[in-house]
Amino acid sequence: MISKKKYRVSSSGGRMSRSAIKNYRKKRSMKGGNMLKRIKAELNKISEMSEPNPYISINPQINEETNGRVTINAVITFPSDSVYYGGNFHVKMVIKPDYPFSAPIITLTTPMYHFNVSDDGQIKLKKLDRWDPRYRLYSLLSEIQNALYKFDTTENMEMVNENIFRLFNENRPEFDRIVRDHVLQYALLSHKVGGVGESFQVSTDTCKKISAKSECDKKSGCRWTGERCVREWDNPRQDFSHLFVHRGGQCVSTRAKKLVSKRKKLSMKGGNPIIRIRNEFKTISQMSEPNPYISINPQINEETNRRLSINGVITFPSDSVYYGGNFHVKMVIKPDYPFSAPIITLTTPMYHPNVSNMGEISHNKLGLWSPAYTLYSILTEIQDGLYKFDTTENMHVLNDDMYKLFTENRPEFDRIAREHVLKHAL
Repeated sequence: MISKKKYRVSSSGGRMSRSAIKNYRKKRSMKGGNMLKRIKAELNKISEMSEPNPYISINPQINEETNGRVTINAVITFPSDSVYYGGNFHVKMVIKPDYPFSAPIITLTTPMYHFNVSDDGQIKLKKLDRWDPRYRLYSLLSEIQNALYKFDTTENMEMVNENIFRLFNENRPEFDRIVRDHVLQYALLSHKVGGVGESFQVSTDTCKKISAKSECDKKSGCRWTGERCVREWDNPRQDFSHLFVHRGGQCVSTRAKKLVSKRKKLSMKGGNPIIRIRNEFKTISQMSEPNPYISINPQINEETNRRLSINGVITFPSDSVYYGGNFHVKMVIKPDYPFSAPIITLTTPMYHPNVSNMGEISHNKLGLWSPAYTLYSILTEIQDGLYKFDTTENMHVLNDDMYKLFTENRPEFDRIAREHVLKHAL
């Protein structure tokens, strides 16, 4: 029989028994500083990354909770080929006092229609059950985002909703449709839902008692799903009506209200946007192959209402009608950046169907803003859209007369564009 021994902790790095590890954790947690030092060290490493994950954004603010715990908030987004594209899924990480010796509690606070996410936002990542102090918050979020994107059910994550999983396998188009509806309803930062206020005046049982489609359509606050009559706000996953309030003829998200309050508190501190912008500048300076047609002035200018502004220049390759021109860009940044999109304006006049007479540019990413985006990436996409005359996918036509001339008489359009370059952009 092998005898059980209690091992001592030696300066040379000896083996520790379970009781010794437990006592060690207790002493470290009572000191209270080890956890915060570790978190701050992780956040510093994130800011020094040369190529951070573009779909992960962690708020560096550490919030104190009860029982010595702290929380950190983050946002997960998805690439353009995902059905979750355009959504901003907020994550709350609750960290215990003995971290990194215990796993954080990670919860999605934004409702997500996914078979790896429970109704209360719990995520079953296997690394959380087999926790190792070497794991980091950023790497965990990256694995969660990657698994959700790939619909992982075997290797890293556990399936927690069988009904959604069955629909995913048997009727993928219907699954995708429901997902997109959820993204529009819950995952946009400042989304307001209109036209469903009457559903709060109708109970779920009232609609369920109706068996005929004709009667369901007549009943205010009810809708027909194809099989049964349900309350207008109800959905196949869960009733989230408690997350909304009826105000001024509209249904407004209480989450959006909380987010606005959080942004206000963050903006009052005043330091977060400057830190983020400087980190972005540092990343740009470390690029091995930067975009040759984008130039950003690292000087940060102060504006009114605690806003900041940064200037940049966009140029074009030799096969473009705008070749030789230097188009100056002004980016006005609000105090709650990166949680709100910058206001980007061309200060150099440009003859282009995607640019208004006031220099305004309408890009889809500015409307579906995510904290994962950076000033450099947005300018790169704007330059690419202007160069390719993008009028459908990412950018919108802001001058109908120019667009009509561009489509009907391209040589004349090119002649006028070159004249504008010679007159305004040299």
